[in-house]
Amino acid sequence: MLNRALFKWLLLFGLAFAGIALAAAEGPLYVPLVAKGSRQEFWQAVMKGAQEAAKEYNVVVTFEGPESEPFLDTQVDLVRAALDKHPAALGIAALDSTALIPLLEKAQAAKIPVIGFDSGVDSPIPVTTAATDNAAAAALAADKMSALIGGAGKVGLIVRDETSRAGTDRRDGFLKAMRKWHPRIQVIGPRYGEGDLQK
Repeated sequence: MLNRALFKWLLLFGLAFAGIALAAAEGPLYVPLVAKGSRQEFWQAVMKGAQEAAKEYNVVVTFEGPESEPFLDTQVDLVRAALDKHPAALGIAALDSTALIPLLEKAQAAKIPVIGFDSGVDSPIPVTTAATDNAAAAALAADKMSALIGGAGKVGLIVRDETSRAGTDRRDGFLKAMRKWHPRIQVIGPRYGEGDLQK
């Protein structure tokens, strides 16, 4: 999970990787962060960490995301609006690993460094991405689940989505570990919840 300490790293080192010197800036830098969502508890925690780090480093940070994670069109609009304000850098947790690439290319052409968090994109444009190794974490989850059910049986796999890097890495890491190390377990799914607890 992206906690306060990791977000401090994201802001400080991400901007440094992007070639932005905090000390040399004339006034506070503006860095919009566009997340996958805004109302979920996880994103509220990320927003709090970002705000605390922004205050400490004298950076103006805005934190936005769709009300619900499946709203890719809303995220695209938020990124477009953020780029129109000519920020010092852009932070993005992409809902889709490819859909934002045209806008990231626009950022690159305008010399606006892109910093990824939580979920990357299928592009070398981001100068850095702060994220969990989701494939390794999912493989660990497969091992733990196997141990809990005695190495045999059926398990269900529910994944957030099949478009974000985080979602696909978690799915693939879990399935690969189950096939390779736990062949007596049958995996039902995957099914996709799209960030909706009701699903």
